[in-house]
Amino acid sequence: MGAPDLIVEVLSPSTAKRDRGYKMNLYADCGIKEYWIVDINNRAIEVYLLYQNVYILDNIYALYPDYLLNSTSDGEALQSTFTSHLFGDMVIDLNEVFNGLMVEV
Repeated sequence: MGAPDLIVEVLSPSTAKRDRGYKMNLYADCGIKEYWIVDINNRAIEVYLLYQNVYILDNIYALYPDYLLNSTSDGEALQSTFTSHLFGDMVIDLNEVFNGLMVEV
């Protein structure tokens, strides 16, 4: 019944190359409008948007360790929440996503 509008992949060491290569290209070919890659080790979510059958990186949302400044170099506060481009009422809170997850070293 058609392709979904959004796919979210959670990286693992054994699937990272496949998720960023083969699967990303397959999803673009299928017309998936929004593709997220969740990187647990870096506590980050990469958001890709489909543009002319190719994914363009829209943004990377990441939680930073407490010892880093909580602002960018120009003083703008770092975001810990974001919304989907397709589903504006779906707010993702990075603190909730990554709370309690163990990071591989």
